[in-house]
Amino acid sequence: MPPYLSKVKQLRRPILLVDCFAGRGKFDDGKPGSPLIMCQLAEKYAQGLAKCVFVNSVRSDHNALKKNLDSFIQKNIAFPVYGNSQSLLVEVQKAKVNFTLFMYLDPFGLKGCEFGAIKTLLQRGKQSTEILINLSMPALHRLAACNAVARGRGDSAEIHEFHKILNEVFGGDYWKDYMFNANLSREKKEQSVVGEYMARLKTALPYVGSCPVREKEGAVVKYFITFASRHPDALLLMNDTMCAAYNEYIHEVTAKSLPLLEPAISDWKASRNSEKQKLRALVRAVIQTRDGLTRQDVWKSIVEANFMAFIKAEFLSIVQDLLDAGEIHSPTVKPTKRLNDNCVLRIGPGQRMAG
Repeated sequence: MPPYLSKVKQLRRPILLVDCFAGRGKFDDGKPGSPLIMCQLAEKYAQGLAKCVFVNSVRSDHNALKKNLDSFIQKNIAFPVYGNSQSLLVEVQKAKVNFTLFMYLDPFGLKGCEFGAIKTLLQRGKQSTEILINLSMPALHRLAACNAVARGRGDSAEIHEFHKILNEVFGGDYWKDYMFNANLSREKKEQSVVGEYMARLKTALPYVGSCPVREKEGAVVKYFITFASRHPDALLLMNDTMCAAYNEYIHEVTAKSLPLLEPAISDWKASRNSEKQKLRALVRAVIQTRDGLTRQDVWKSIVEANFMAFIKAEFLSIVQDLLDAGEIHSPTVKPTKRLNDNCVLRIGPGQRMAG
Protein backbone atom coordinates (compact mmCIF):
# COMPACT_ATOMS: atom_id res chain seq x y z
CA MET A 1 0.00 0.00 0.00
CA PRO A 2 2.63 2.70 0.82
CA PRO A 3 4.36 2.80 -2.60
CA TYR A 4 1.08 2.34 -4.46
CA LEU A 5 -0.73 5.14 -2.59
CA SER A 6 2.27 7.46 -2.80
CA LYS A 7 2.28 6.99 -6.58
CA VAL A 8 -1.42 7.24 -7.46
CA LYS A 9 -2.26 10.14 -5.17
CA GLN A 10 -0.28 12.28 -7.59
CA LEU A 11 -3.18 11.83 -10.04
CA ARG A 12 -5.33 13.90 -7.60
CA ARG A 13 -8.33 11.64 -8.20
CA PRO A 14 -10.41 9.73 -5.66
CA ILE A 15 -8.79 6.41 -4.71
CA LEU A 16 -10.97 3.38 -4.00
CA LEU A 17 -9.42 0.42 -2.18
CA VAL A 18 -11.66 -2.66 -2.15
CA ASP A 19 -11.18 -5.87 -0.18
CA CYS A 20 -13.82 -8.32 -1.40
CA PHE A 21 -13.27 -10.92 1.35
CA ALA A 22 -12.47 -8.73 4.31
CA GLY A 23 -13.13 -10.98 7.29
CA ARG A 24 -13.18 -9.49 10.78
CA GLY A 25 -10.32 -7.03 10.40
CA LYS A 26 -8.19 -8.75 13.03
CA PHE A 27 -6.81 -12.24 13.45
CA ASP A 28 -7.60 -14.32 16.51
CA ASP A 29 -4.27 -13.35 18.08
CA GLY A 30 -5.14 -9.66 17.77
CA LYS A 31 -2.84 -8.91 14.85
CA PRO A 32 -4.33 -6.53 12.25
CA GLY A 33 -5.82 -8.05 9.11
CA SER A 34 -5.90 -6.46 5.67
CA PRO A 35 -8.83 -4.08 6.47
CA LEU A 36 -7.05 -2.42 9.40
CA ILE A 37 -3.77 -2.24 7.50
CA MET A 38 -5.45 -0.69 4.47
CA CYS A 39 -7.26 1.93 6.54
CA GLN A 40 -4.16 2.90 8.50
CA LEU A 41 -2.10 3.33 5.36
CA ALA A 42 -4.88 5.08 3.43
CA GLU A 43 -5.02 7.68 6.21
CA LYS A 44 -1.24 8.03 6.35
CA TYR A 45 -0.39 8.14 2.63
CA ALA A 46 -3.52 9.46 0.89
CA GLN A 47 -5.58 11.29 3.47
CA GLY A 48 -8.65 12.90 1.97
CA LEU A 49 -8.36 10.93 -1.29
CA ALA A 50 -8.62 7.25 -0.34
CA LYS A 51 -11.75 5.35 0.71
CA CYS A 52 -11.75 1.68 1.72
CA VAL A 53 -14.66 -0.67 1.00
CA PHE A 54 -14.78 -4.05 2.73
CA VAL A 55 -17.17 -6.83 1.77
CA ASN A 56 -18.36 -9.75 3.90
CA SER A 57 -21.05 -12.27 3.08
CA VAL A 58 -21.18 -13.59 6.67
CA ARG A 59 -23.17 -11.40 9.06
CA SER A 60 -21.04 -12.19 12.14
CA ASP A 61 -17.84 -11.23 10.26
CA HIS A 62 -19.48 -8.03 9.03
CA ASN A 63 -20.53 -7.04 12.55
CA ALA A 64 -17.09 -7.78 13.99
CA LEU A 65 -15.45 -5.79 11.21
CA LYS A 66 -17.65 -2.74 11.89
CA LYS A 67 -16.59 -2.84 15.52
CA ASN A 68 -12.87 -3.16 14.68
CA LEU A 69 -13.02 -0.36 12.12
CA ASP A 70 -15.24 2.00 14.11
CA SER A 71 -12.71 4.86 14.31
CA PHE A 72 -12.10 4.72 10.54
CA ILE A 73 -15.83 4.52 9.84
CA GLN A 74 -16.29 7.71 11.84
CA LYS A 75 -13.61 9.39 9.69
CA ASN A 76 -15.35 8.30 6.46
CA ILE A 77 -12.34 6.19 5.48
CA ALA A 78 -13.85 2.71 5.96
CA PHE A 79 -17.12 1.44 4.49
CA PRO A 80 -18.01 -2.14 5.50
CA VAL A 81 -20.56 -3.79 3.19
CA TYR A 82 -22.64 -6.85 4.03
CA GLY A 83 -23.25 -8.62 0.76
CA ASN A 84 -21.87 -10.48 -2.22
CA SER A 85 -18.48 -9.66 -3.71
CA GLN A 86 -19.69 -10.33 -7.26
CA SER A 87 -22.48 -7.77 -6.89
CA LEU A 88 -20.00 -5.18 -5.66
CA LEU A 89 -17.68 -5.83 -8.61
CA VAL A 90 -20.55 -5.10 -10.98
CA GLU A 91 -21.56 -1.95 -9.08
CA VAL A 92 -17.99 -0.62 -9.11
CA GLN A 93 -17.83 -1.05 -12.87
CA LYS A 94 -21.07 0.94 -13.27
CA ALA A 95 -19.75 3.94 -11.35
CA LYS A 96 -19.46 7.05 -13.51
CA VAL A 97 -16.89 8.83 -11.35
CA ASN A 98 -13.30 8.78 -12.62
CA PHE A 99 -11.41 7.14 -9.76
CA THR A 100 -8.30 5.06 -9.17
CA LEU A 101 -9.14 1.49 -8.19
CA PHE A 102 -7.20 -1.15 -6.28
CA MET A 103 -9.15 -4.40 -5.90
CA TYR A 104 -7.98 -7.17 -3.55
CA LEU A 105 -9.53 -10.63 -3.93
CA ASP A 106 -8.45 -13.24 -1.39
CA PRO A 107 -11.29 -15.74 -0.98
CA PHE A 108 -11.24 -18.78 1.26
CA GLY A 109 -10.91 -21.21 -1.63
CA LEU A 110 -11.73 -19.97 -5.12
CA LYS A 111 -15.45 -19.23 -5.15
CA GLY A 112 -16.05 -15.50 -5.40
CA CYS A 113 -13.24 -14.86 -7.91
CA GLU A 114 -15.43 -15.61 -10.93
CA PHE A 115 -13.76 -14.34 -14.11
CA GLY A 116 -16.98 -12.92 -15.51
CA ALA A 117 -17.29 -10.53 -12.56
CA ILE A 118 -13.60 -9.59 -12.64
CA LYS A 119 -13.81 -8.97 -16.38
CA THR A 120 -16.19 -6.06 -15.78
CA LEU A 121 -13.38 -4.31 -13.90
CA LEU A 122 -10.94 -4.99 -16.70
CA GLN A 123 -13.13 -2.93 -18.98
CA ARG A 124 -12.97 0.41 -17.13
CA GLY A 125 -11.53 2.18 -20.15
CA LYS A 126 -8.36 4.14 -19.42
CA GLN A 127 -9.01 4.62 -15.71
CA SER A 128 -6.24 3.50 -13.34
CA THR A 129 -7.05 -0.07 -12.29
CA GLU A 130 -5.01 -2.57 -10.31
CA ILE A 131 -6.23 -6.03 -9.26
CA LEU A 132 -4.52 -8.37 -6.81
CA ILE A 133 -5.87 -11.94 -6.75
CA ASN A 134 -4.86 -14.88 -4.57
CA LEU A 135 -5.64 -18.14 -6.37
CA SER A 136 -5.71 -21.07 -3.94
CA MET A 137 -3.91 -24.12 -5.32
CA PRO A 138 -5.25 -26.62 -2.74
CA ALA A 139 -8.74 -25.48 -3.77
CA LEU A 140 -7.86 -25.98 -7.45
CA HIS A 141 -6.85 -29.59 -6.80
CA ARG A 142 -9.81 -30.26 -4.53
CA LEU A 143 -12.36 -28.94 -7.02
CA ALA A 144 -10.71 -30.61 -10.01
CA ALA A 145 -11.13 -33.91 -8.11
CA CYS A 146 -8.69 -35.69 -10.43
CA ASN A 147 -8.63 -38.91 -8.39
CA ALA A 148 -12.43 -39.12 -8.29
CA VAL A 149 -12.62 -38.53 -12.04
CA ALA A 150 -10.00 -41.22 -12.64
CA ARG A 151 -12.12 -43.65 -10.60
CA GLY A 152 -15.12 -43.00 -12.85
CA ARG A 153 -17.02 -40.54 -10.63
CA GLY A 154 -16.73 -37.62 -13.06
CA ASP A 155 -20.42 -37.67 -13.93
CA SER A 156 -21.65 -37.19 -10.35
CA ALA A 157 -23.64 -34.08 -9.49
CA GLU A 158 -21.04 -33.07 -6.89
CA ILE A 159 -18.13 -33.24 -9.34
CA HIS A 160 -20.16 -31.37 -11.97
CA GLU A 161 -20.72 -28.57 -9.44
CA PHE A 162 -17.02 -28.49 -8.55
CA HIS A 163 -16.06 -28.21 -12.21
CA LYS A 164 -18.67 -25.52 -12.81
CA ILE A 165 -16.99 -23.42 -10.12
CA LEU A 166 -13.59 -23.83 -11.78
CA ASN A 167 -15.02 -22.97 -15.21
CA GLU A 168 -16.45 -19.75 -13.79
CA VAL A 169 -13.30 -18.82 -11.86
CA PHE A 170 -10.89 -19.39 -14.75
CA GLY A 171 -13.18 -18.21 -17.54
CA GLY A 172 -13.32 -21.53 -19.40
CA ASP A 173 -12.62 -25.25 -19.06
CA TYR A 174 -9.04 -25.09 -20.38
CA TRP A 175 -7.85 -26.06 -16.90
CA LYS A 176 -8.99 -29.64 -17.63
CA ASP A 177 -6.27 -30.05 -20.28
CA TYR A 178 -3.66 -29.67 -17.54
CA MET A 179 -5.28 -30.99 -14.39
CA PHE A 180 -6.23 -34.33 -16.00
CA ASN A 181 -2.86 -34.80 -17.70
CA ALA A 182 -1.18 -37.61 -15.76
CA ASN A 183 2.20 -36.75 -17.31
CA LEU A 184 2.34 -33.36 -15.57
CA SER A 185 3.60 -32.84 -12.03
CA ARG A 186 1.45 -31.09 -9.45
CA GLU A 187 3.35 -27.82 -9.86
CA LYS A 188 3.41 -28.00 -13.65
CA LYS A 189 -0.38 -28.36 -13.66
CA GLU A 190 -0.70 -25.30 -11.43
CA GLN A 191 1.74 -23.20 -13.48
CA SER A 192 -0.01 -24.10 -16.74
CA VAL A 193 -3.50 -23.24 -15.48
CA VAL A 194 -2.36 -19.94 -13.97
CA GLY A 195 -0.39 -19.12 -17.13
CA GLU A 196 -3.52 -19.38 -19.30
CA TYR A 197 -5.51 -17.44 -16.71
CA MET A 198 -2.95 -14.63 -16.89
CA ALA A 199 -3.22 -14.59 -20.68
CA ARG A 200 -6.95 -13.91 -20.34
CA LEU A 201 -6.33 -11.06 -17.90
CA LYS A 202 -3.84 -9.56 -20.33
CA THR A 203 -6.51 -9.09 -22.98
CA ALA A 204 -7.69 -6.06 -20.97
CA LEU A 205 -4.95 -5.23 -18.45
CA PRO A 206 -1.71 -5.82 -20.35
CA TYR A 207 0.72 -5.90 -17.43
CA VAL A 208 0.17 -9.11 -15.49
CA GLY A 209 2.50 -10.98 -13.15
CA SER A 210 2.06 -14.05 -10.99
CA CYS A 211 4.18 -15.83 -8.41
CA PRO A 212 3.78 -19.05 -6.39
CA VAL A 213 3.73 -18.58 -2.61
CA ARG A 214 4.67 -21.26 -0.09
CA GLU A 215 4.51 -21.38 3.69
CA LYS A 216 8.17 -22.40 3.77
CA GLU A 217 10.96 -23.36 1.39
CA GLY A 218 10.24 -26.68 -0.30
CA ALA A 219 6.55 -26.80 0.66
CA VAL A 220 3.75 -27.19 -1.87
CA VAL A 221 2.37 -24.00 -3.39
CA LYS A 222 -0.31 -22.47 -1.17
CA TYR A 223 -1.54 -19.91 -3.68
CA PHE A 224 -0.48 -17.81 -6.64
CA ILE A 225 -0.40 -14.06 -6.13
CA THR A 226 -1.57 -12.61 -9.43
CA PHE A 227 -1.33 -8.88 -10.11
CA ALA A 228 -2.77 -7.03 -13.11
CA SER A 229 -2.50 -3.38 -14.13
CA ARG A 230 -2.88 -1.11 -17.13
CA HIS A 231 0.46 0.61 -16.49
CA PRO A 232 3.95 -0.96 -16.55
CA ASP A 233 5.11 1.22 -13.64
CA ALA A 234 2.58 -0.50 -11.37
CA LEU A 235 3.90 -3.95 -12.27
CA LEU A 236 7.51 -2.90 -11.65
CA LEU A 237 6.62 -1.17 -8.39
CA MET A 238 4.64 -4.12 -7.03
CA ASN A 239 7.32 -6.57 -8.16
CA ASP A 240 10.00 -5.03 -5.96
CA THR A 241 7.71 -4.53 -2.95
CA MET A 242 6.17 -8.00 -3.07
CA CYS A 243 9.44 -9.79 -3.83
CA ALA A 244 11.06 -8.19 -0.77
CA ALA A 245 8.08 -8.92 1.50
CA TYR A 246 7.84 -12.57 0.46
CA ASN A 247 11.56 -13.27 0.73
CA GLU A 248 11.78 -11.57 4.11
CA TYR A 249 8.98 -13.86 5.29
CA ILE A 250 10.67 -17.01 3.91
CA HIS A 251 13.96 -15.90 5.47
CA GLU A 252 12.30 -15.43 8.86
CA VAL A 253 10.68 -18.88 8.73
CA THR A 254 13.97 -20.49 7.66
CA ALA A 255 15.96 -18.71 10.37
CA LYS A 256 13.54 -19.94 13.05
CA SER A 257 13.79 -23.53 11.83
CA LEU A 258 17.61 -23.39 11.65
CA PRO A 259 18.64 -21.28 14.69
CA LEU A 260 22.29 -22.42 14.58
CA LEU A 261 22.64 -21.08 11.04
CA GLU A 262 20.87 -17.79 11.69
CA PRO A 263 24.05 -15.62 11.79
CA ALA A 264 25.00 -16.96 8.34
CA ILE A 265 21.65 -16.05 6.82
CA SER A 266 20.97 -12.81 8.64
CA ASP A 267 20.04 -10.98 5.43
CA TRP A 268 17.83 -12.59 2.74
CA LYS A 269 19.54 -10.53 0.05
CA ALA A 270 22.91 -12.05 0.92
CA SER A 271 21.81 -15.62 0.24
CA ARG A 272 20.58 -15.18 -3.35
CA ASN A 273 23.61 -16.28 -5.36
CA SER A 274 21.64 -18.80 -7.42
CA GLU A 275 18.92 -16.23 -8.16
CA LYS A 276 21.54 -13.70 -9.24
CA GLN A 277 23.17 -16.22 -11.57
CA LYS A 278 19.79 -16.92 -13.14
CA LEU A 279 19.12 -13.19 -13.47
CA ARG A 280 22.51 -12.66 -15.11
CA ALA A 281 21.66 -15.29 -17.73
CA LEU A 282 18.25 -13.72 -18.28
CA VAL A 283 19.73 -10.25 -18.79
CA ARG A 284 22.15 -11.57 -21.40
CA ALA A 285 19.41 -13.55 -23.15
CA VAL A 286 16.99 -10.62 -23.36
CA ILE A 287 19.64 -8.23 -24.66
CA GLN A 288 20.88 -10.76 -27.20
CA THR A 289 17.46 -11.70 -28.57
CA ARG A 290 15.95 -8.20 -28.47
CA ASP A 291 18.79 -5.98 -29.58
CA GLY A 292 18.49 -2.26 -28.86
CA LEU A 293 16.17 -2.29 -25.85
CA THR A 294 16.70 0.33 -23.17
CA ARG A 295 17.76 -0.76 -19.71
CA GLN A 296 14.23 -0.10 -18.44
CA ASP A 297 12.69 -2.18 -21.24
CA VAL A 298 15.03 -5.09 -20.46
CA TRP A 299 13.97 -4.94 -16.81
CA LYS A 300 10.29 -4.78 -17.73
CA SER A 301 10.64 -7.80 -20.00
CA ILE A 302 12.28 -9.81 -17.19
CA VAL A 303 9.67 -8.82 -14.60
CA GLU A 304 6.75 -9.71 -16.87
CA ALA A 305 8.14 -13.22 -17.30
CA ASN A 306 9.46 -13.61 -13.73
CA PHE A 307 7.17 -11.62 -11.44
CA MET A 308 8.42 -11.39 -7.84
CA ALA A 309 11.59 -13.38 -8.64
CA PHE A 310 14.13 -10.51 -8.57
CA ILE A 311 14.41 -6.91 -7.37
CA LYS A 312 15.63 -3.99 -9.44
CA ALA A 313 18.74 -3.40 -7.30
CA GLU A 314 19.95 -6.89 -8.26
CA PHE A 315 19.23 -6.18 -11.92
CA LEU A 316 21.07 -2.84 -11.91
CA SER A 317 24.13 -4.38 -10.26
CA ILE A 318 24.28 -7.22 -12.80
CA VAL A 319 23.87 -4.88 -15.78
CA GLN A 320 26.74 -2.71 -14.52
CA ASP A 321 28.92 -5.80 -13.96
CA LEU A 322 28.21 -6.99 -17.52
CA LEU A 323 29.07 -3.53 -18.85
CA ASP A 324 32.33 -3.38 -16.88
CA ALA A 325 33.28 -6.87 -18.11
CA GLY A 326 32.63 -5.91 -21.73
CA GLU A 327 29.90 -8.52 -22.13
CA ILE A 328 27.42 -5.79 -23.03
CA HIS A 329 27.84 -2.23 -24.24
CA SER A 330 25.69 0.86 -24.70
CA PRO A 331 26.00 3.37 -27.54
CA THR A 332 24.26 5.89 -25.29
CA VAL A 333 26.43 5.36 -22.20
CA LYS A 334 27.88 8.44 -20.55
CA PRO A 335 31.65 9.09 -20.21
CA THR A 336 31.49 7.89 -16.60
CA LYS A 337 30.32 4.47 -17.87
CA ARG A 338 27.28 4.76 -15.59
CA LEU A 339 23.99 3.83 -17.20
CA ASN A 340 20.50 5.19 -16.75
CA ASP A 341 17.14 3.60 -17.60
CA ASN A 342 17.05 5.22 -21.06
CA CYS A 343 20.41 3.81 -22.18
CA VAL A 344 20.24 1.27 -25.02
CA LEU A 345 21.89 -2.08 -24.27
CA ARG A 346 23.60 -4.39 -26.77
CA ILE A 347 25.69 -7.55 -26.53
CA GLY A 348 29.39 -6.62 -26.50
CA PRO A 349 31.73 -7.22 -29.46
CA GLY A 350 32.72 -10.88 -29.70
CA GLN A 351 30.04 -11.91 -27.17
CA ARG A 352 27.13 -12.75 -29.48
CA MET A 353 28.29 -16.20 -30.58
CA ALA A 354 29.55 -17.03 -27.09
CA GLY A 355 26.15 -16.20 -25.67
